[in-house]
Amino acid sequence: MNLKFLLSTFLFINISCNDDNDSINVPIDNEKLLGNWILTESYISPGGAAEWQNVKKGFRYIFEDKGLFQKRNFDNSLDYKGNFQVNEDELFFYFKNEKVSDTLGYKIELDNAILTISPFYPTMCIEGCLYRFKKE
Repeated sequence: MNLKFLLSTFLFINISCNDDNDSINVPIDNEKLLGNWILTESYISPGGAAEWQNVKKGFRYIFEDKGLFQKRNFDNSLDYKGNFQVNEDELFFYFKNEKVSDTLGYKIELDNAILTISPFYPTMCIEGCLYRFKKE
């Protein structure tokens, strides 16, 4: 009798704690990123508490067809350009910078017209660093 009670309790708790958010996490694809995105907020912790800070002169990412992108400074001058690829919740930039090939990887989240990215390759932020972009 005790074993049946324990088993029933375990099953009840396991079923009640089921995460229903799995169906909400929709993978992001290249087409959802197409267009101009301007940096509007940053969240960087140098080791202590951090808050979202407004960015007045944010740079832009311009995502184009066929996996092409540009990074432009706040004055619209070209910083660099190359190819991008999205794998579910990861964004990779492939580009040449001063004749050296480079790759940057970010975790991404897209909520309406707000794109949030956080670097994870080749470096990542331990205390947390996030950047929010607004679609123009």
